Amino acid sequence: MNMTGTAMPKNNTDEVQVRIQLCRERRASAIDLSDLGLSQFPDEIKDMKHLRSINVSENSLTELPDYIDSYSYLECLDISYNKLLTLPDAIGNLGSLEQLNVRCNELTAIPQGVGKLAMLNSLDISYNQLSTLPEIFDNLSRLEYCNIRGNSIGFIPEKIRSLIKPKQISILQHMEQIVTLSGRNSFSDAFFLTAKPHIDCISEKLDINSIQAVLFSHIVSEYEGSPVSLREIARSLNCSQIRIMQYGEDLSALANKKLLKLRKNKSGRYGHHKGEITYRIPQEVADSLIRNERYAPANSENVSILELFTMLEDLFEQRIGHQEISYEELTEEIDVLLHDNRELTFAKKLKEYNLPLDDRMMLIRFCHFYVNRDEDEMDLDDISSLFEHKSHFISHKRKLITGEHNLLSGGFIENTNSDGFNNREYFKLTDKSKRPNVEFLPQKPNRRGRQS
Repeated sequence: MNMTGTAMPKNNTDEVQVRIQLCRERRASAIDLSDLGLSQFPDEIKDMKHLRSINVSENSLTELPDYIDSYSYLECLDISYNKLLTLPDAIGNLGSLEQLNVRCNELTAIPQGVGKLAMLNSLDISYNQLSTLPEIFDNLSRLEYCNIRGNSIGFIPEKIRSLIKPKQISILQHMEQIVTLSGRNSFSDAFFLTAKPHIDCISEKLDINSIQAVLFSHIVSEYEGSPVSLREIARSLNCSQIRIMQYGEDLSALANKKLLKLRKNKSGRYGHHKGEITYRIPQEVADSLIRNERYAPANSENVSILELFTMLEDLFEQRIGHQEISYEELTEEIDVLLHDNRELTFAKKLKEYNLPLDDRMMLIRFCHFYVNRDEDEMDLDDISSLFEHKSHFISHKRKLITGEHNLLSGGFIENTNSDGFNNREYFKLTDKSKRPNVEFLPQKPNRRGRQS
């Protein structure tokens, strides 16, 4: 038996009848007809004027009946997740309505009548096809919540703007809102207008422009400890990789501010292609975001020798202590640090020695042990921990044991003595390396060394 005026799959007919009948018998003030396959608003409840709540969400409704305004006691109307193309202007006659949910329909406009809902305190019009909202929304004096996400709204009435204006929330919460509001409208004028309060907060807090704030928010959202590629940024923003490439200068600006670390993938790790540009969020930046603080990178130029070794200690901690950066990234960071402080005798001597990259990094690690950890020797395990793969260290290990290594033959390190015999697996800096002149290495400070 089908119900008059109510189109639905046959197997849901009984369920609709049962729910309506129970509501009548109990004189209930709320009826739930959600997810029953309805294609029309059920005329069987037309005479139930006492209803305070009607839920017909998750059906296939394309319109509401003309008599919708006859529910003078109605306080809550949920018509979300349907196929509504329009709302009748008469909906504005629901003088008791407090909550209206039309989320996920196909609305292209909101009728002026909605602005007459004097009691309305909650409105959800998210994920429709809206491009503007009527100015009469400013009359909704009781409105406390309004969700407009997932639309392309160009004009937002002041009342709605004040509701979506961010309260006192954290940097990460602002970023989450930016990512959520991006939806399918990334980089559109409507998106930037809707998300403007959040974008402005990020821009001001981190001293970056609006494009950079959006890019950085999506990179933070995608970052899970491994570098983020342009492909992943594009996917998060629901746009093409070519579009992201147009903002290369903005990504470089974020790297220059030390908010990102940019690198070209040479190993094909993390599912990225060799040669692909990737971006990583430094741990100190992540920590500042979690603390809801503005990140202020430490000055790394023209520092003292002691300050230089403090920075080297942090870099080795990131590489060996936390495995936060790769060996490749470590070498890049140290090279930049030495270049920024090229007037220091330590940097000048390292350049003068003209050692191969691995040898130079090993010598710097010996110096780091000597200055920062107050230790005079390293064993093979201490040296090998510098590299990501044991295979990388095999040739160095063989040459260190046989005495053929450049650092040994060049007089930079030597074997330590045990009971008058050289120990071929333990090494230390030679006096030449410690003191080629008075400024090469700093005096060893009394400090608590890190296990790096």
